[in-house]
Amino acid sequence: MKATNGKLNFLKGIMGFVLTLAMVFSAFGMSVLADEAAAITAAESTQVYIRVEACSADSNATLLPRTSILVENFDMLAYGAEANPEAATALQALITAVGEEITFSYSAYGVYITEILGVEDDGAHSWMYSVNNESLLVGSDAYEIQAGDEIVFYYISWQDGSYASFDQNEVVVAEGNVAEFTLTGNNYMDGDFAVADATILISERNGDAAWIATEYTTDENGNVTVEFATPGFYMLSATRTNEEGVVDISRPLAIITVVRGDEYRILYIEDGNHVIAGNLVVQADVDAVMENDVVYIPLRAVATQFGMDVAWDAEQAMATVTFGDRAVDVRLHNDEDILLTNDRILVPTEFFMEHFLIRTEFVFGVAE
Repeated sequence: MKATNGKLNFLKGIMGFVLTLAMVFSAFGMSVLADEAAAITAAESTQVYIRVEACSADSNATLLPRTSILVENFDMLAYGAEANPEAATALQALITAVGEEITFSYSAYGVYITEILGVEDDGAHSWMYSVNNESLLVGSDAYEIQAGDEIVFYYISWQDGSYASFDQNEVVVAEGNVAEFTLTGNNYMDGDFAVADATILISERNGDAAWIATEYTTDENGNVTVEFATPGFYMLSATRTNEEGVVDISRPLAIITVVRGDEYRILYIEDGNHVIAGNLVVQADVDAVMENDVVYIPLRAVATQFGMDVAWDAEQAMATVTFGDRAVDVRLHNDEDILLTNDRILVPTEFFMEHFLIRTEFVFGVAE
């Protein structure tokens, strides 16, 4: 009995040791998997711009206006990928932007997108994409995004369609002046070519306004000159339909800022405590300040020089700057882009351009 019990105890000891090892290795394996998942989750975000365009006779609209997003390299195994990418991809940017409103599948040739935001591949049209105005030969699941990338997913005729882009993506023009653009198309068969007879579209830059067709069309070289009469923020695009009624170019985009006609050079005099705006001088009882490479200038002094009204609400600790029909509130405790010096509000030099479309150039200097 004693010998038998000894053997049993020995066998129990061996079995316990084996089970312990199994639990250790199992826990180690789970830990490795958890670490991999955590590594994916903790991936750094990459900032890109993305928009989604439908360019067909039945679906001819901007589905997602140009939007800035942060993209992480999240787990793609749940979406059917055989392996996770090493870095965030254009496909992950699209998923981040539209959420569940996308349908795609994987094949030996990469990812195939069949539907985005309710617009589905109908056999004659399919979903394509470009990055920085270039059509790529790799799938959107294989392109590793870079900070600042401009990504466009567009729905177009796979047989007749071409990607189109302007030669200028962002333009600043004074009211009453013109800007010149060249529209270029690209496809795998023809390479780059001038897009002639395209109708120019315009929209206010608020993301929700509809495209409005203008009287402007591109010439045989893809060139067009557009006049901008009213200060404001606009978006410029184009469309073209061939003889068969097929929309044959994607919707390009140029961001337009139409500023007021006067341009000012603001010179802050080091020893005189005053501001020169254009050819006029106005007293300022505080100095300009440079902080984190941003120059801050006295709000009331410069605004008054530009003919603006500045009202102070002590109860709300808020200044209201009014110019024409435009009023902007500057709150002391809620606005991170202002400084307070000797009871004077200082704003970045870009304040007047951003809110009132007045171009300013700022330099430190001495009186001439």
